[in-house]
Amino acid sequence: MPFDFAEEILLQSCKIMVITLIFILSVNLIICAKTIQLLKLTHRIEYEKYGPLAGWGNQTRRFKKEINWMPVVIEQLEPLLKIWAVQSPILRIVAPAANNGQEELVLAEELAARLNCKIRMWTSDGSPMDHQAPVTTSQVEFTYEQLDAYALPQVITDPQDIIYDPKGILWFSFGKLENLMPALRLFYDLLSPSGFILIDAHDYPKGGFHLNRLRLLFGRKIRNYCEPSTYHYIHQCFTDGSAASELFKLEMIDGLEGPYKMAILRKRPEDQSQWSK
Repeated sequence: MPFDFAEEILLQSCKIMVITLIFILSVNLIICAKTIQLLKLTHRIEYEKYGPLAGWGNQTRRFKKEINWMPVVIEQLEPLLKIWAVQSPILRIVAPAANNGQEELVLAEELAARLNCKIRMWTSDGSPMDHQAPVTTSQVEFTYEQLDAYALPQVITDPQDIIYDPKGILWFSFGKLENLMPALRLFYDLLSPSGFILIDAHDYPKGGFHLNRLRLLFGRKIRNYCEPSTYHYIHQCFTDGSAASELFKLEMIDGLEGPYKMAILRKRPEDQSQWSK
């Protein structure tokens, strides 16, 4: 009897241990699954009201003003546009992810003054926000409409010369070719034969990147960008013979360094025999 009793206690203990281990394993699996799900949603969550990037827009605009970003970039962009074959007396620019539109309006006004031409800038954003009001002057026609980028062909009927897309539609590919290609095809169809896409290509300081997120979280001024650039996400997709390279050639704009770096995606002609690599 004592032996049977001890054996029964041992057996029950083993059962409890097995059940406990199964329970712990199940909990861990659930936690892992939820963590993976959370990571997939992180790009959206971190921009929510209490996320680490909730205030990125205003802070990034302030940072760019402090480093005189726009005049420096336009200085290098101006000669590029002077030698570019513009298809009409009006330089047509579309910004499909214009946020609040202040940066885009400055770009239009500065280019109009430097190039002495009329700029027609059409801006949009898929999310409702307090956007820059429309502006019409002798040189600048600036409009805005809350519209998803993929609906642009419904309202834009004339070919565009420039697509201004820093941290915009291409950025949201997060480096995956299957996400990038629909946007590239959309932009390819919107552009004139000599058109190009203008994107951000700033250096990616990993340490400063995370530090600036913490500074944002605690309401402090940022000292650099808080996110990787569009170029950082997409450049690996432009290998020889890739689907992306069949549509555009990706190249850096000379003379820009550090936080000022920009790149262009030059539209390849439909007749590839006309293209000189």
